Amino acid sequence: MFVALRCSEVLLCTVLVYVSTASCQLKVSSFIGDDVLLPCVYAENEPLPEKVSVFWRDKDDNIVLDIRNNAPDTSSNQMFRGRVVSFPELYRAGNFSIMMTDVRQSDSSQYDCHIPAVDFQQRIVLIVSGPEQVT
Repeated sequence: MFVALRCSEVLLCTVLVYVSTASCQLKVSSFIGDDVLLPCVYAENEPLPEKVSVFWRDKDDNIVLDIRNNAPDTSSNQMFRGRVVSFPELYRAGNFSIMMTDVRQSDSSQYDCHIPAVDFQQRIVLIVSGPEQVT
């Protein structure tokens, strides 16, 4: 399945998501300078605890964002500080997706979203391309 979404002007992002059925990972594409949504949605049968912790890491196990007891911790790794936001109003629905702003070429990497309380992990591969060509 291939889905292309253009976010509203407020979010200023382009997201291309490819679901790989063999590896159960998502591939997300973005352009340098754009904002990109890295999805992490828990929709399993086992309910989430009322207070949940979620840990976002890059391929080198650097902290991208920690959500502890339903509160995002903004003291992330210097590389991501001020460029990653989450959506606390969506946590109760199991949505722990993050928005990475001002995407850089160096952001091309693998990212993991882990919810230890329910042993859930989502892997996202972000592919960053040069500036979008306007025709």
